[in-house]
Amino acid sequence: MARFLQFVLVLAFVVLALVSGLLAYGHRGMSIELAQTLGLLLLCLALLLVTERLTTGRWTRWSRR
Repeated sequence: MARFLQFVLVLAFVVLALVSGLLAYGHRGMSIELAQTLGLLLLCLALLLVTERLTTGRWTRWSRR
């Protein structure tokens, strides 16, 4: 189940990266849509990092406790 979630997050990350590149090119700079896409891109990356840490059991080393 965790592998499937990570696959979906990586796929969403790649698609959002492509969409944000197209939006930046199309608008020739920042726009509301680009900012929203970059926010979703960061959210996908954060979720991917957290799920990776939880599935590998390296949460304690990551938080330095």
